[in-house]
Amino acid sequence: MIKLKTDDDTPYNILVDSGTAISYSVHNEKIIDKFLEENILDLIIITHSDEDHIKGFSRLFNKLLKCPTKRSRIKKVIYNSPHEIAKHLQRPTYPLVKKTRDLSTDTSAASAKEIQELLFDLELLEDKVVLNDGNGDIQENGISITYLAPTESTLEAFHDQYLRDMQKRVDKDAETRGKRESDYDSEIETLMLNTEIHKLSAYNRVSIAAIIKENSTESALIMLGDGDYEIVCDKLISMGFTRDNKLMANYTKLSHHGSVGNLSNEFLELVDCSNFLISTDGTRYNHPDKKTLARIWQYNRNSVFYFNYEGRIEELFRNEPLSPYKRQCIVQRSIYVP
Repeated sequence: MIKLKTDDDTPYNILVDSGTAISYSVHNEKIIDKFLEENILDLIIITHSDEDHIKGFSRLFNKLLKCPTKRSRIKKVIYNSPHEIAKHLQRPTYPLVKKTRDLSTDTSAASAKEIQELLFDLELLEDKVVLNDGNGDIQENGISITYLAPTESTLEAFHDQYLRDMQKRVDKDAETRGKRESDYDSEIETLMLNTEIHKLSAYNRVSIAAIIKENSTESALIMLGDGDYEIVCDKLISMGFTRDNKLMANYTKLSHHGSVGNLSNEFLELVDCSNFLISTDGTRYNHPDKKTLARIWQYNRNSVFYFNYEGRIEELFRNEPLSPYKRQCIVQRSIYVP
């Protein structure tokens, strides 16, 4: 939850993604339920349809169908749904229907369709897509949201993959569902020499990424979802940011739970930020990559990393428990930006 203030000092609240169904029910469900009893949720951003970002919304939206009062407190949802993507790309579409039965949603494609149907039921499904072309950017009473991703081409790649997955009813992660190989036994100084990057899936590259800014305080937060750093860099450069004219940000939520992806020095050179958020419990896929932290520390030794789950820091530094870098990793579920 991101709590902002408008120019006239009224609250403006944003919820970005929901986590898995389990993490939502354990950590966030009671908080969101209580919040909606008395407060307005001005905007929900669903960055993309990977299950670890979207499944909590299934629980929330099903509850809202039974509670019109809480439903009325949600003003807007940004979600690049499969239906609107197809319509935008001028591909064949099917009429939207209400969600009449529980689907087997053990794939990201099926989850995307389920959330689309729930939003349609709630009359919260937007009839347009969000791209980084500036047309969907928000400027509202001192709150600005600038979308850094996705692009038209990533929508096309996602749509093609989505159709294949729905047709086959296979999980896009079926072949890699086990834990990824960990780099936690390597030391930070060694990983600083590592320059490898990894190709992202079509589901990740279509992720919404954005700069969220409170103009009265000039506080800025970069939310990257599972987005592609290369796409984000291209957008930042088009906005006029350079090594000598960096984007100032209080915090950056790292892409894909801190996995290295295609994180490059180019991104780090365009952004002036020393505080990085890593949102994951890490147990399933060994997120984050230790080399992600090393790469950022190589560029800025003063960087601090905030984790929202216990245990990851000890695991990351299991091979160098006395490393001074360990002190720059903090477990903290709430962040206050002055």
